[in-house]
Amino acid sequence: SEEAHAYGFGRIFEDTYVRQDMLEFVASGDVWEGFGAGPVRAAAGFSWRDESIDNPSDPAQPESIRRDYQSQFGESFGGSIEVWEYFGELDIPATQRASFQAAVRTSEYTNSAGYGHVATGASGAEFDYNITTWKLNSNWDTTDWLTLRVSRSLDIRAPALRDLYHAKIFPGGSALAACSNPWT
Repeated sequence: SEEAHAYGFGRIFEDTYVRQDMLEFVASGDVWEGFGAGPVRAAAGFSWRDESIDNPSDPAQPESIRRDYQSQFGESFGGSIEVWEYFGELDIPATQRASFQAAVRTSEYTNSAGYGHVATGASGAEFDYNITTWKLNSNWDTTDWLTLRVSRSLDIRAPALRDLYHAKIFPGGSALAACSNPWT
């Protein structure tokens, strides 16, 4: 039917505005002559990032399309995030063929939920959290063609603005239930 075709292949329009300001400072270089296998190198710095997203809904798009659990592109949402990060790294050559690396990063997040958080009820709320990630690594060039590496780390993937602020809305009784983000 024409209605079914319009629903399946109808107009999906999204007008998203993203703003990002960023500042970063990094210093790196040799910090010590080392043990004879090469200099110990270090890097340290900080970065600041301020991002926001504004995604107003399309008034011409019917609610059945805006809130479709399969696509969910047209629903209004917005918010911002400010991040301060401090980091440091060391590269320590032990021999001509073996080296150790260590790195640490502390991230301080402030998320401000803008609007559109129907599922979470978080509109206007602000959330602060700090995360420290790290990595220890060792490389051993056993031959000219084989390098062995051992690593241990604590890593994260920082969420994108859409991950943080786009609350999916599922109809009541849906097998998918509600999807919310506790970190917004």
